[in-house]
This record gives sequence, structure tokens and C-alpha cells, in this order.
Amino acid sequence: MNIIFWVIIGLVAIVAVKLGTGETIASKIRSRDFIVGINPIEGQRIFDAILKYRRGFPVAWLTALIYSESYFDRLTHDVYEDKGLGQLTPIALREIERVYGIEVDESRIFEIEYNVYLTGLFAERSKGAARLHSIGKYDILYATILTYKDWLTWTDWTHVRAKRAWETYQGLKHNYLTHNYESERI
Repeated sequence: MNIIFWVIIGLVAIVAVKLGTGETIASKIRSRDFIVGINPIEGQRIFDAILKYRRGFPVAWLTALIYSESYFDRLTHDVYEDKGLGQLTPIALREIERVYGIEVDESRIFEIEYNVYLTGLFAERSKGAARLHSIGKYDILYATILTYKDWLTWTDWTHVRAKRAWETYQGLKHNYLTHNYESERI
């Protein structure tokens, strides 16, 4: 009787881990290698921050999202005031403050850990909005789209970035990503 109990507990634990992250250790290693290949100086710190602040998302998905936003350059910003690794917009930062009841310190937006933390919060907010539509296994795809849409307007560039993030995620997850790191460096 005792052996059966522990076998059942073991199976439940294995299933819980698999369902909780939806990814393999190999996928995490591919994600780390991908980040370090593009940003050898800060790549390990970026990967560690993703592990720490992923908010239940697969590491490969958050890696792909950040890659498509900033190519792992923490100092990236653009004319629309998107900043840092996750290219967080002022609207996204206000949404994080509203939903999570925190005050965002914009002076820290280019810090690796802080930006990944905020990116995880915003992605979680987008995933929550996706769940309202009950689209099941496609929730994470819809969250990808909502993260890029940022509740503003849908442009061709938004579509390109969301598509790049999704394809990179699939490549990291299923081991068919064939990017040339040299061509992706900033």
C-alpha cells in the first residue's frame, strides 16, 4: 500500500511539473544558449532573470518575447518610448501599476532584473486578458499577440513582432531554431 501511494505521488509530481512549465530542460538549455549566443556579456544574467521572474511562463516563451522586442539589448529604446529588454511602453507601465498596485521605478527600467520582472508582470496581465476569451491551448499565442498589441492599434509591425516571437518560441521549444547568432547581434 505504501509503495502505491509513493508511486502515485511521484506521477502527480511529474505531471504537475510538466503542466506547470510546458517545457523540457533541453528547451531551457536552448534558451540559455540562444541568449548567450546573441549577448555573451550579459546573456547569463538575462537568462537567470527570466528563470526568476517568468511568472509561470515557459522560459522559451519569455526568451522569445524578449528576443523579438530587444534582441537582448537592455539599453534599447525607440521613438515610441519603449524601453529595455521587454520594450515596455508608458501605457504598459501604467497598466502594471494599476493591475498589481505597485509603483514602477522608471529610473531602473534599463536594469536587467527589474525590466524582466516588469515584462513578466505585463505578459501575465496579457495572459489574463487572453483567458477571458477561453481559447484553451492557444492562450499563450493570444497572450503573445496582446502583449504586442499593448491595447493600442494593430499595425503591420505589431504583427511581424508577434509572429517573430511565436516562431522563435516554437523553435526553442522544438529544437529547430536555426538563427545565425552573428547576424542577430546588435
